[in-house]
Amino acid sequence: MVKNKRYLVFLLSTHTVSSSWTLTPPNLRKTKNLAELTKTLLSCLRKWDNLKIFGFPYGSNARFSAIWLARAQALVQELVQSQTIHTIRLSATFRMIPSFIPPICDIPSLRLIEFEQSLEPEYRVTSEIDANPRLKTVARYTTIQATDDQIVSSDFMPDVAPSLNPSFIPMESAAEETREIIWKRVLFFALYVEELRDPAFPPWPTSSHPSRLPVLMVSKFFNRLGLPYLYDCPNLTPRSAPLIAKQLQEHPDFGSYIRFLFTPWGALPLHSMLTILSHVTNLESLAPRNSNLNQPIPMSLDVFARTAGPSLREFYACLNISTIPTSSLALFIELRILQLRCVFDVIPTSISTSDALKSLHTLHIHGYKTSLLNVLSIMRLESLHTLVIPMHIDNVLPLNKFLKAHGGSLLHLTIGFIPQDEDDDFTVIDFCPILVTLEFLGQCDVSQLTRKTPHQALTRIVAHELPDDINELSLDMFPALREIHLRHMKWPPTEREISRSKCVRDAEWLLEKGVKVTDSTGKHWVPRVKSARARKR
Repeated sequence: MVKNKRYLVFLLSTHTVSSSWTLTPPNLRKTKNLAELTKTLLSCLRKWDNLKIFGFPYGSNARFSAIWLARAQALVQELVQSQTIHTIRLSATFRMIPSFIPPICDIPSLRLIEFEQSLEPEYRVTSEIDANPRLKTVARYTTIQATDDQIVSSDFMPDVAPSLNPSFIPMESAAEETREIIWKRVLFFALYVEELRDPAFPPWPTSSHPSRLPVLMVSKFFNRLGLPYLYDCPNLTPRSAPLIAKQLQEHPDFGSYIRFLFTPWGALPLHSMLTILSHVTNLESLAPRNSNLNQPIPMSLDVFARTAGPSLREFYACLNISTIPTSSLALFIELRILQLRCVFDVIPTSISTSDALKSLHTLHIHGYKTSLLNVLSIMRLESLHTLVIPMHIDNVLPLNKFLKAHGGSLLHLTIGFIPQDEDDDFTVIDFCPILVTLEFLGQCDVSQLTRKTPHQALTRIVAHELPDDINELSLDMFPALREIHLRHMKWPPTEREISRSKCVRDAEWLLEKGVKVTDSTGKHWVPRVKSARARKR
């Protein structure tokens, strides 16, 4: 057993994990060998005289498991005997402070208890920390919502040496316009504006991206230049939305700074959202967090279009209306990307639509209701070049109508399984003469690629896998086809797997015809050098 360890991540919560997702707790192992190992490790904690940092594995869930609770309590009993540990790292998620955490504060040498996962303010964990004076002194944590009263440790901020000349002003001799241009660019990166525009980026401070407020408090100059970046993409939550709405009412000019919004529609107060939208004048993107289009917009499309529509470039939403006033769609004069899900079948109102959505270039329909395509078919959509429709649709007629109206301008088409009308002898790409890329969300069927006349533009097909009857595809009908990309396939690595792979044989046949087959990594198949015996076979 090693006696001197400076760092130890202690994990006694060994359990078996099912190969499938389940809502039931994992089955904890309770074996003789594990019990002896646990006993030995616990006995060593007192003896290791150079142990400084300890990773504690248990969280709030441990209180619901008798086995975990017993292990956690036994672990704490040994930890408090240590004379060298100064840092405890809590890596689990906490929604409350279990009874075995406060005794950790009794470690004589303890200086820091670090909660590595951000704490959610709606749970009582932060108030429990504040109620324990000793725990409050040593605890370091962040909360999920980035509000003014959020706790962010100064340890997250880098140490900066004091200036040798306190009165020094950077670029003092430069023109004010030049200084502003340079410092705006610096602050753009210092406040990680581009990262926050990504819905996958955490909207709350973390150890790698701490609170941005200290930067704005450096000087009035920094505050004036950095304030627009602070409001560029505010984090809307049930708690922050009313506060932001109040700030915009007190400072209406702040609304022009907001350009990106991620909205959990079902959780936000409607009056707060109406206030926020009524003040934004430069909003470019409105989308739900995590691309969830199940929560409908809690306001009429007309109200939304009149408040945020004129500047919007990207719009992701769910509509629970049965009629769409095309006059409202005409207000989205800058809209480039539209992703919509309709709960009900919709019909348009009879109003002129010559200029509606004239800048739209990408249309993505979610769900199985495609009646929205009937509404869009009567518009010009002169910039449209990309269409994505769902895996399953309830009615193929709106799609046919839409493609007849706009298929001639499409360059990229992504489709699911399209049921074909028995009375019509056509395929989807018959409507799209300049189509460059065709992507199948579902099963790729050669019948969907069957043609009577050559398609001169199609160069790339994307699918899950090659059709079983790919050898029946007439490649003469696709003289421009150069690649078939299989997004969920990797080439077999061994000779035995290669010899059994039908996909490899099909790829070699296609390569002879001038079409490369690429796998999920983008690598195309390169035939192996064959021996004389293999060539004879």
